[in-house]
Amino acid sequence: MSVAFGGLASGLDTNSIISQLVNIERGGVRRIEARRADAQASLTAFSELGDKLTELRELMKTMQEGNEFGKLSTSSSDESILVASATGDAAQGSYGIEVEQLAKNSKSMSESFTDKDVAGLFGEGTLTISVGGVDVDITVDGDTTLSSLKDAINASGSEVVASVVNDGGGFRLFVAGKSTGTDNAVTFAESGTLSTNLGDPGNVLSVAQNAQIKLDGALTITSQDNILEDVIEGVTLDLGKAEIGSEVTVEIERDSESQVEAFQAFADAYNDVVKFVNKKALPSEVGTRSPLYGDPTLRAVRSQLRGLLQTQVPNGSQFESLAQVGFETKSDGTIKLDTDDLKEALATDFKGVLSIFTTDGTGLGDKFENTLDQFLDLDGLLDGRKDGLNRRMKDLNRQIDTQNSRVAKFEARLQKQFLAMEQAIQSLNTQSSYLGNQLGIY
Repeated sequence: MSVAFGGLASGLDTNSIISQLVNIERGGVRRIEARRADAQASLTAFSELGDKLTELRELMKTMQEGNEFGKLSTSSSDESILVASATGDAAQGSYGIEVEQLAKNSKSMSESFTDKDVAGLFGEGTLTISVGGVDVDITVDGDTTLSSLKDAINASGSEVVASVVNDGGGFRLFVAGKSTGTDNAVTFAESGTLSTNLGDPGNVLSVAQNAQIKLDGALTITSQDNILEDVIEGVTLDLGKAEIGSEVTVEIERDSESQVEAFQAFADAYNDVVKFVNKKALPSEVGTRSPLYGDPTLRAVRSQLRGLLQTQVPNGSQFESLAQVGFETKSDGTIKLDTDDLKEALATDFKGVLSIFTTDGTGLGDKFENTLDQFLDLDGLLDGRKDGLNRRMKDLNRQIDTQNSRVAKFEARLQKQFLAMEQAIQSLNTQSSYLGNQLGIY
């Protein structure tokens, strides 16, 4: 006879008793799970810290190059004629530029032929294409068509591009130089019976020429292409069209707002790291501690970054440190930028202020990047900590699995024992009832 489990015989709530006993037994599992949660929180925190340090490192690379500091405001009085841009090497000033001619590439066409895919229309021989004095020979035989000649030219390695065009009455081969300027002029020579007439003066559509500008009405300057770099130091001129007699005014000024924004971006990125470290290294709530409270890795990050702020850069300027250009370190390790002091320093010695970050080897750009590399690189400080935490997580998971298995066996054992108890009590109750009935007969 089966017995319903749940205390029907004993009158006890055996399910509740077993549940409470199992819950007590699971105390060890919960303690391990709490340690695993701390390890996971620490792993997440180090990943977040890595992201913030990476953002700071990328910013420092930009600062080291000086591009953000050296931003200049440029303007052209007629951008249809030319567009100007400048780097930190440029000097402030105003320049008058007349674009007398644009650089052009060579362009030629062949005679017109009745079909592009029929062979033998233009004879046989060798087509020699010369670009800047470099000759390339292309063999033309009785099987060559206009289309296959085009393909042969494009595959020859010559610095030209060939195409076939339908002119309405027939097909022509067009050949254009890839680059502008007289150094890249294209000429053609034909031997044998070959007669495409690519080199015929009447078939020349464009002769290679250099760009030519006049600076401030006095200095004539030529260029192989239409983008002129460092004609004015640090300035790039992108020519759009030639217009003789029309002088374009190019103004170059320091963009002080962009410079201040760049310094402020550094302060913000630095503070983002410090605030995160402070938050994770301190108690999270009253009476509780963060899993990373007092962590040596966080102490190392905070200490080394703070030490970099004190760097003195020997640059020959009166400004050799951040403290001299408006930066103040606060008690919590964050930094505050006084923009008025920064603007005054920039106005006094722009390149000197810039060199605090850009000086090779001793500048803050190099020093920050080297330190951050130690934190972030493969097998670096953060990688080591995350590897350790991942190993700890795996070990804790194994412990949890072992404990859960033990608790499951404990629960099964209790159920078996309580079932046996219920069966014994029911058996006793049955015997008692039987004896009672027998005694009642007599």
